[in-house]
Amino acid sequence: MKRLLLIVLPLLLIVGCDKTPPTVSISSHSSVQTVKQTVTIKVTTQANKGISRVEFFLNNSHIYTDSKSSYEYDWNTTQYEDFSEHIIKVISYDNSDNSTESQPIMLIVNSRVYLWGEYYSIENTTEINLSNSGLT
Repeated sequence: MKRLLLIVLPLLLIVGCDKTPPTVSISSHSSVQTVKQTVTIKVTTQANKGISRVEFFLNNSHIYTDSKSSYEYDWNTTQYEDFSEHIIKVISYDNSDNSTESQPIMLIVNSRVYLWGEYYSIENTTEINLSNSGLT
């Protein structure tokens, strides 16, 4: 009987372990989308035994870990140059520590506004010359 327990017990532990990785995707933006100011990166993720955390990466550098549903990160883009391209990806971990990396997306920072034939930076514009705009 002891011999049987020594064989069956480890098998039960192995069979009972969750080896199925979570699913994960960035749900708030699509690749090659233009963003400005502060944008919220939202993630959709699921797992058999629940999610423990989601890690956010910007240009392959870890920037944030969220351990509470709904999984999201507020990214302040004002420190980046206009028309700069940035790769965002996330890694979701389930409660059994299985993980899945999302498909990366590229977001383009553009905080300029196009008015009457000219681009203006939202952060740095203190005046706009409208003398040739045709406005009365």
